[in-house]
Amino acid sequence: MQNQKKERLYRCYRVFVLLVLCLYLAHTIAGFFYTDQSSMYKRGIISSWIVGAFINFLLCQKSGSLKYGHQDKVFQFFNENLMVDMKQKGIPFGSKKFKKQQQFLCILVCCLVLGNTGYHVCVLTGLFGQDAELFETTPFPSNVFTKILSTVAKFYATLAYMTPLFYIITVSLLMKTILDDFNKFFTNQTCQESCKIPEDIHSIRLLYTKICKAISDLDKDFSYFNGNIFFWNIGLALFILYVILKGPSAVTESFEVVIYAYWLLMTFGFLAALSVVEAMVNSMAHAPLDTIYYINVQDITVEKLAQLNLFLSKLTGTQVGFTTCGLLTITKEFILTIAGVFLTYFAVLYTL
Repeated sequence: MQNQKKERLYRCYRVFVLLVLCLYLAHTIAGFFYTDQSSMYKRGIISSWIVGAFINFLLCQKSGSLKYGHQDKVFQFFNENLMVDMKQKGIPFGSKKFKKQQQFLCILVCCLVLGNTGYHVCVLTGLFGQDAELFETTPFPSNVFTKILSTVAKFYATLAYMTPLFYIITVSLLMKTILDDFNKFFTNQTCQESCKIPEDIHSIRLLYTKICKAISDLDKDFSYFNGNIFFWNIGLALFILYVILKGPSAVTESFEVVIYAYWLLMTFGFLAALSVVEAMVNSMAHAPLDTIYYINVQDITVEKLAQLNLFLSKLTGTQVGFTTCGLLTITKEFILTIAGVFLTYFAVLYTL
């Protein structure tokens, strides 16, 4: 009975947030018809940001669904299978380090959400001028009611945009910690055997396969979030960079350029944080290769050689890690490609 009541409340909350996001998007798009040309860039960026938040919210409903999502199944497998095997192997989980990272990320996302909402409140109180205040309420009249609605909408839109991002980063850090603990254990086992294959290579290989399975199952949900986050943030970063360098003088020679610069730093920060953490997961997942290459295979049994070949085929086969809609795996090379795109784009704009 109590669970049913909680489920109803949660459904009402989801419907409420969905309506708020829809109304905020409609309000922002309607503002295009009442905005002068110099403010079109700003409204276009905000509209794109809200669309990204709206898609993130819909993806959250999919990933949290028992029918279409995979989160519950993955963490059930994680608790009942993966962690049990790690304990049996005597692999210590770096929970203290991960908890500190988790607490830092929680504080950071709270600061960003409250800071963004606080800035919006300052704009609505006229602290940055009447034009900025009217921009946020257009096409509706600037009164207390519309300002409260605008603040609530901004809060939930910011929450919908940032929460999935930081959730993915947190889970990625969890998988990175598990892989790091596994790699240390495997290296120690190999060193204790004088660089020979450990006696329990079969169970070690199976444990690694289970870790890879958990990452693969998580990616079934995360890949769509990654695609949405990378698409909007890369697109917005390129557009904001264009506005700062080649935008109209009404934008580049006013206080608004500071706002654009802040947005640009935020998009770069989101892209860097997500891609670096996920690339580290990919790097950690293939780290056992360095240990295997030093293994002495002299006088090895046929059974152990078969296990070693299976382990190698897993490590050298398909990339293990998180992807963008299943198309590209987030690796260090992927980060360099994105950085190259931005540098080339900046150089072309600067020389024009």
